[in-house]
Amino acid sequence: MAKSYKTSYYILYALIAVIVAVFGLFFLVGYDNFEGALRAPENTGLLMWLMFALSGITFVMFLLGVLKEIATAKKPRLIGALVFVALLVVTYFIASTEPLALPGNKVMDSEVALRFTEMCLYSIAILFVVTVAVALFSLVKSLAKK
Repeated sequence: MAKSYKTSYYILYALIAVIVAVFGLFFLVGYDNFEGALRAPENTGLLMWLMFALSGITFVMFLLGVLKEIATAKKPRLIGALVFVALLVVTYFIASTEPLALPGNKVMDSEVALRFTEMCLYSIAILFVVTVAVALFSLVKSLAKK
């Protein structure tokens, strides 16, 4: 096994272990954290910080990949990166800024947080649909060749 392959292999399994541990804490530890009439899991904050960390790492790796492509390629192939950035910009601006009612008579009215949350949800949904469509197209194409 190549050294870079071993490194990515160990990092993948370490991330899976951390994710499984945090999800186990989230779902199995308890629901004594009352939010008005609702009971929230005790480790909701831990799960949110894990998602923030994984999102940040993904964004940094995306930027490093784009910078490496620009630095090493004679003719950079940045169409995918540009489409991804365009998707994020479009979904950010179509997101709603309507205040959100939370339990305990609280209201989330931060325009940036509301837009960012909906941007993430819309982008995930669109990328999921595109992934399924490409997988189905690939399947149909491979069956047509036979």
